[in-house]
Amino acid sequence: MGDDMVIVLFKRLFPVIIIFGCLFCVFVPESSSQIILENADKYEFIRELVDSQQYVRAIHHLTKKIEDDPLDSWAFLWRGKVNAFMGNYSDAIDDYNSAARTDPELAEAYLCTGILYNLLGEPKYAIVNLDRAIELEPRNAAAYFWRGDAYDELGKSVIALEDYDRAIELEPDSAECYMGRGCVYSKDGKFAYAIEDYNVSIRLDPENFLCWYNRGIAYYNLSKLDNAMRDFDKAVSLYPEFPQAVFYKGMTLYRKEEYAKAIVQFDATEDMVPNDPIVLVYRGNCFLGLQKPGRAIADYSIAIRIDPEFAEAYANRGRAFEEKGEVSMALADYSKAIDLDGEDGWSCYNRGVLYYEIGAFKEALDDLKRAVALGYDVSENLLEECARELEKGKGLGKTASSDDDDARSTRFSPDR
Repeated sequence: MGDDMVIVLFKRLFPVIIIFGCLFCVFVPESSSQIILENADKYEFIRELVDSQQYVRAIHHLTKKIEDDPLDSWAFLWRGKVNAFMGNYSDAIDDYNSAARTDPELAEAYLCTGILYNLLGEPKYAIVNLDRAIELEPRNAAAYFWRGDAYDELGKSVIALEDYDRAIELEPDSAECYMGRGCVYSKDGKFAYAIEDYNVSIRLDPENFLCWYNRGIAYYNLSKLDNAMRDFDKAVSLYPEFPQAVFYKGMTLYRKEEYAKAIVQFDATEDMVPNDPIVLVYRGNCFLGLQKPGRAIADYSIAIRIDPEFAEAYANRGRAFEEKGEVSMALADYSKAIDLDGEDGWSCYNRGVLYYEIGAFKEALDDLKRAVALGYDVSENLLEECARELEKGKGLGKTASSDDDDARSTRFSPDR
């Protein structure tokens, strides 16, 4: 299985918490600091209610203020923040829009709207609002940060980096800005640049478990597995209930072929995120690496039951069945994998070699040629031998040669 299927970079976790924390605590532009401080004092009671989880009471209090003064833009803004914190996103956006309508110059209303749209997976709407926030507050680092995040979500990394650069220029001590830019570099495959930004972010905020994790991912992609493991360990020590970091501890051990230790980490991940098919497949790969094909088949089968369209689960289960000598089951799984993913050269190769080993030379040659066409490296000796056997019209009873042993070792390596 390709590792790119499961790599996830985090610029944030728990979006609602960050909505609340970001909008109350950080990136306050100098030009609006005084008015925000005044309103912070005015609404400190609301904050105390939220801190004590009295959300309904906070909403009730703010609604009463709005009824008393329908033009109180800050009451709408703060009610929007509380609604966002509660997960009432539609109500929050309505409140932010009302705040902007009652005070079109209130940059924070557009900022809040942009952030929320971004977290809801609507980067285009986010950019519209963040553009307005920047127009009103050209030195608002938060607006550049979140607009960079939105452009990154749209795959526009060049523009995203420009916004992160501007945010860092305005807030040079912001760990979040460096981490955000590092994530863009990582997604572009510029892992060395990403690590430089993560290093700064960690120096500024050594308790940020997300940044330790993200740097670990960058090291992982550079195959610096010991460095990656140290960062994943640190992320887990800071936040033990972080399944992605625990999973990547398992992945790092898996790549180091320390399968028994990797299984411990995949078990821990499974405890936190039950029945994740990707975790099950990699744990199955570890069992296969330990020459326990029965245990591997059990994990692959559960993954398939959860996600019947998971081609790689069928492919790997086919490999495990073949290890057990169950040829018909192996062929069936390879065929299913190929049906689900017509670009799966690995399964074409595996099925071709298995056909070759049982003497079905025509089918073998067809599969091996297809694997080559899909970019899979197939031994010329194997292709020539298969063609010779087909030409001679031989059928069953073939004995594997040393070349076949090489093919088998390739197919039964712990990773694809």
